[in-house]
Amino acid sequence: FRFINSTWPHASHLFYNGAIDATPAHIFRNCLYGLLPPSPDLIFLEFGSMARHIDLPLTELLVRELLSLPSSPALVFFTVREWCSAAHLPHFLKKHPGMEPPDYGPAVETPHSRAEAAFEVMCKAYDVSCLSYHHAIGRLYFQRAPNFTRPDVAPDCLHPMGRGATYVSAILQNWVERGLLARVQQPASQASPASRLTPAAGPDVLVDSLLRHSRFHHPARTPLPPPVLAK
Repeated sequence: FRFINSTWPHASHLFYNGAIDATPAHIFRNCLYGLLPPSPDLIFLEFGSMARHIDLPLTELLVRELLSLPSSPALVFFTVREWCSAAHLPHFLKKHPGMEPPDYGPAVETPHSRAEAAFEVMCKAYDVSCLSYHHAIGRLYFQRAPNFTRPDVAPDCLHPMGRGATYVSAILQNWVERGLLARVQQPASQASPASRLTPAAGPDVLVDSLLRHSRFHHPARTPLPPPVLAK
């Protein structure tokens, strides 16, 4: 957030945390407007951590409602997932003190990997950005590279803590920097929806959002596509 305020045309962006701990995404639909500030320009969504309890079609309805807000906010999925069974971690540690439960492995299908795959489907369908903690550092984690072990990235197998929080900040800053570079190299109005999904140009929607001359000037809204996740 400090990077955004130091990089964009003004330094008076406001940060609002509307998250509720241990709450699936679709629950937010019940009290959406009480959790959002007026006229949000940029909304980060972290729903992967509650993948065991998420209703994906209802989560898509939430995404559609957010995209339909009068301020036309840019949406960004930032997703974390389990590296091992965090739900069973306390029991495992009690039964096997001093041991680490085994990792799922890079190709193992879990509720979290399925949820993240669904988020990526929505990102492509709705032309919004998807950022993945797992995709960003997974190769180094599974190689047990220095500073990328489980205690470094997610001591409880799920939440980024310690160095993990630093890695999250770096991923977000890299996303913003690539958006700025894409804007310099190619006006967002000339970029196709497909190109805006590439790693180098994914944050164009952020650039458009933050470079508005007026909070009350809203670009023409593109009609939403049909829902992509079956109920």
